Amino acid sequence: MICSVRSRRCVACCCSKLTVQSLHRRHSQHQPLTLISQVSQSPSTASSASSTSGVSVCHLTGPVAGPTAHSSATTDYSDVIVNGANGVAHADESSTQLGWSCVDSLQQDSLLTQLQQAGNVNNLRNLVAMSRTTLQQQHYRVALSRLGALVEDEPPSSGIERQHVQALLELLTAGLMPLVSQLGTQQLVSTACSLAKLHYYDGPLLKEVFEESWRHVPNMKPWQAAGMLWAFARYHFEFKLPVSPDWTDALLQQLQHAGFSECSPSTLSQTIYACAMLQHRPADAWMSAYLAHTQLRLPEYGARDISTSLWSLATLQLEPGREWVDAALARSEQVVRSFSNGTMLASTLWALAVLKHQPPASWMTHFLWQVQRMLKACDAQNLSNIAWALATLQYRPDNKWMQQFLRCAGQRMGMSTAPGQAGRAASQQASACAPQAYANLLWALAKLQVRPTRLRSWLRALCGVTMPRLLHFPARDLTSVVWS
Repeated sequence: MICSVRSRRCVACCCSKLTVQSLHRRHSQHQPLTLISQVSQSPSTASSASSTSGVSVCHLTGPVAGPTAHSSATTDYSDVIVNGANGVAHADESSTQLGWSCVDSLQQDSLLTQLQQAGNVNNLRNLVAMSRTTLQQQHYRVALSRLGALVEDEPPSSGIERQHVQALLELLTAGLMPLVSQLGTQQLVSTACSLAKLHYYDGPLLKEVFEESWRHVPNMKPWQAAGMLWAFARYHFEFKLPVSPDWTDALLQQLQHAGFSECSPSTLSQTIYACAMLQHRPADAWMSAYLAHTQLRLPEYGARDISTSLWSLATLQLEPGREWVDAALARSEQVVRSFSNGTMLASTLWALAVLKHQPPASWMTHFLWQVQRMLKACDAQNLSNIAWALATLQYRPDNKWMQQFLRCAGQRMGMSTAPGQAGRAASQQASACAPQAYANLLWALAKLQVRPTRLRSWLRALCGVTMPRLLHFPARDLTSVVWS
């Protein structure tokens, strides 16, 4: 059961832009450095791994978290069920009624098409408002899916636009509430995923969807079980929504029963990612079967699947075994150019450091070449996590790579003495940078024995951006800074 469900409330896209990158930033601002700062103050805090039923568990000090928050569709959000009717008009009263039924059905079909093709949020909102008395569950689902696509393509940028999105979400969820019991399995999963994708929290509706999902578990296909798991894992991760471990285990068992072989690499990686967001460690037998299957499927994985899987295993403190990680590294080297953003790069290195798996020097050279290519796509927290991982792995890149890395880190962390607009931009970047990012970067430099060029000016710039904020630094970060 879900307990302590909060009342209906929109916390969603009405507050911020909802691109995948913005979701990554939201998560990275709140989560990834917790573990890193704790480990960085005591680099040898990780204890040895223990093994249970073929699955080794790496016990680490402090909670495990990480920089990645992938937003991927594990279900088909655009599935539309159109119920048409065909009939022949006759002269009698019954045939007249049948004719009216056909007209109504055609009108419903036309409405579905209009909802699917709505060009903006206002058009969609007007369609829903004008047709509210005739809307059925499929219309609400299509409108919800279309809203998600519109918001992702063009996030609301003003208060008025956010109010329009919120008003439409309230209309749609209020209409869906009494219809939840009518939803089929795929329809229920699509509804949950659409709401999660929009970051919209409606406590009563989520409770209805959750309780109804129990009835559908035995009929779920693997991707449907993974999609439902992902949706509620996101609500747990973002809004601390309690999710029953029994429900999670039931979905995992159904996914295994339906067959891991029926899952795509994306479904497999998102399943373990959902477990990581829920902080739910699967049963050893399930985990052993999952790792055995995914090791064979790793050659099919893309860069995001590898990054997600490694991060999730490290977050759950599960040691997959050297052969599994080696296979993941081999595949990542093949698709290294597909590591196309800072979060994927940082979370991969972070996970290897947490799992205490030292990659070969040739792999590190190749992977860090991609990091260098994508430095401009890395934010301050990505760079801090990369530095921490390198120091933890005791791998020091060459001076040219490090100096370029430090120049980029200085820019992202607001370490600029430039006057005017450039200086104000640097100040804004510094205010958005977590104290742990500075602490971890300094700790990594000290451990790797790397000195920035023009050390005195670099340190003055660092002191300039951190001094106004020292009162807000946690004690552990201050300690790490002073030690470094």
